[in-house]
Amino acid sequence: MVKAQRKTRPPERGPGYDGAVMVESRVQITASRYEVRPIRCRPGSFEWSYGARKGNESLYHAGVHFSGLWERANVTVQSPNLASAGATAWRGLPDNRADALSEIGDLGRDIGTYSMSRLVDYCILGTTVDEIGHKHDIDARSMAAVLKADLLSVARHFRFLS
Repeated sequence: MVKAQRKTRPPERGPGYDGAVMVESRVQITASRYEVRPIRCRPGSFEWSYGARKGNESLYHAGVHFSGLWERANVTVQSPNLASAGATAWRGLPDNRADALSEIGDLGRDIGTYSMSRLVDYCILGTTVDEIGHKHDIDARSMAAVLKADLLSVARHFRFLS
């Protein structure tokens, strides 16, 4: 007679099945006050690299502003099909979305198409440096330097740096 094996739970992997971890980030509220906030992020992602480290605040805010701009433009992953809304529902683009699309166009002309696509992967889609490096056939260390240069150009464009 064969004994049935007892099923066991898989081992706990922390806050995320995709390898995400919880890190604490200091958020500056005023010139003298800050607050510690938890961030869930994957090691190697934008939030992990810039959100939890001190000294990269301008690059972090530039990346967050960049992703917020794409979200305001409603083109984060896929733009909605405006034709499916019907002719009577379509009233034109909202001003906020039109302004965001205009800013994205200006940024694209300033930093270039390839920088824009890398930053969309990094800041918006949450892709890690290693995954972006595999996509472009570059090692992770070199890709980290390229992404930092891309973030510097975005920070200068938005005047977070001089």
